[in-house]
Amino acid sequence: MKRELARLMQSAGYALEWSGPQDPKIDTGAFLAVVELRGDCEAPAGMSPADARLSDAADLASTFVSEGRVLPFSWINCGNVTKLLSSALMDQPGARADYILGRAIARLLAHEFYHMLMQTREHTGSGISKPCFNARDLLAESFEFERSALAELQLCPAGRTQRDAARTPALDAEALESVPGRNGTDRQIR
Repeated sequence: MKRELARLMQSAGYALEWSGPQDPKIDTGAFLAVVELRGDCEAPAGMSPADARLSDAADLASTFVSEGRVLPFSWINCGNVTKLLSSALMDQPGARADYILGRAIARLLAHEFYHMLMQTREHTGSGISKPCFNARDLLAESFEFERSALAELQLCPAGRTQRDAARTPALDAEALESVPGRNGTDRQIR
């Protein structure tokens, strides 16, 4: 998850620094995002198809908004992500299933970072910043930001302090969580 997220954000000109309960360092000059990972964020062993049903209203990830302002607080619902990807994860060896799930979670988190950094609830037509993801998007070998989103992120002042102006901005992340669902296979990303 960390490698995929770092790669996606680096393509937009951002470097990630991770901080958590075991390593509580916080660079107060950096853009700070707090992410909660909800549920079990490990690929399940022996999930049955009946256990893998995901309701149409199930959220995968979301970022908080207050009075129209996008806040740097997000969550990823690992349980719902696992259910969405269950048919692809069931036949994979443990390490490969963990890799696939981690990559999917990173893509959802990159989407939420897009909202935070751009201070927008809007979406693009394709790629990481589009409004709906399906299992195919999260399982694809390549799923990137579209060019217009990359250009906007690279020019974005969010996350850049005066000290950062001449270097790549940093994002600190603590944890991860979910995105809203619609239409069965497509899951709305907030």
